[in-house]
Amino acid sequence: MAALRLVVAGIDYRTALADLRDRLQIEGAAIPGALAELRTAGFAEALILSTCDRVVAVGLADGGEASALPVLAAAA
Repeated sequence: MAALRLVVAGIDYRTALADLRDRLQIEGAAIPGALAELRTAGFAEALILSTCDRVVAVGLADGGEASALPVLAAAA
């Protein structure tokens, strides 16, 4: 089994204007689909936190070049 890597990707009120945070916010009903996409992208486990102040994905990538950013952008 390949070593798992901790991957954290996202934005918050310190790194992005409210307009961008609003566009990237993931509604509750879209979270299960976004988590499924993260698994497809190579994440063994994942968590998505989406509030008015931040959108963050945290996951364990099981090798390769797993990236959460395209998944977050597509889900928004």
